[in-house]
Amino acid sequence: MMWVFLAVFSYFLNSVVAIADKFLLTRRVKNPLVYAFYVGVMSSIVFVLWPFCFSFLSFGTTLTAFAGGASFFLAIFFFYSALDRGGVVRATSIIGGLSPVLLLSLSYFFLKEEMPVFWVLSFLFLIAGGVLLAFTQTKENKSKFPVYSICAAVFFAITFFTRKVVFLDSSFLNGFIWVQAGVLFTILIVFLSPSFRILLNKSPLKLPNSLFLLVASNKTLSAVAFLVLNYAILLGPVAMINALQGVQYVFLFILTFIIYLWHPYFIKESFSRKSVFQKIIGIVLISLGVVFLVL
Repeated sequence: MMWVFLAVFSYFLNSVVAIADKFLLTRRVKNPLVYAFYVGVMSSIVFVLWPFCFSFLSFGTTLTAFAGGASFFLAIFFFYSALDRGGVVRATSIIGGLSPVLLLSLSYFFLKEEMPVFWVLSFLFLIAGGVLLAFTQTKENKSKFPVYSICAAVFFAITFFTRKVVFLDSSFLNGFIWVQAGVLFTILIVFLSPSFRILLNKSPLKLPNSLFLLVASNKTLSAVAFLVLNYAILLGPVAMINALQGVQYVFLFILTFIIYLWHPYFIKESFSRKSVFQKIIGIVLISLGVVFLVL
């Protein structure tokens, strides 16, 4: 069950990263597409490891890896768009509530992954808890926010699925970097668009020295979380790993509540008595889901 602990650790790191991303989107990089571009470029550092593990994949697996890279870039673009327009807890909760259901269908029909009875109960508790955390009263602009979250959920499900397929036909590190090659290829296509280059010039990433450490630390944490999560995908059932994302909402709720007490205007979350009660019920359900998973 090592994959459970790896996934939980990864989601804790991701909760910290999500809050830092929210701050950077709010204060520094106003365009989610530009921010997704910078994140994709920064992730290219993993290519320094490729000489130590490189091997060719089959043609079909290579296409799957590139499709996974493209879906990941689209997923983070829609995620940052949702994050830019709404609360960090609700944005991640909607994605985490829908994405595992889509991924479970893909895993069942294409990977033939089957779950024991306790895992089915765990899956249901994790999803129900995520939904309760997602649909609470918030202060965000609701016009396009759910649409962005739903699109992100679809592409994250495809991302998880394609990575699992690649890992079944490759070593972990080689498969991981092949998928990152797909991310880089997608970034190059986006960069070739004249309209995007104009947008990039209008939204340069200019950071004062005081924020450079934040960005560097945030992206380092993101890289570690990403590697750990991908290794968990290699070891365990991908649908359950995705469903465990509910644990991330627990971490996010705790962290955002602490920040809300310190800086309430930064966090677009509702902490009314009704909202907090609903979120606590969601956390209890997620906790039960984790308990059933490790039984």
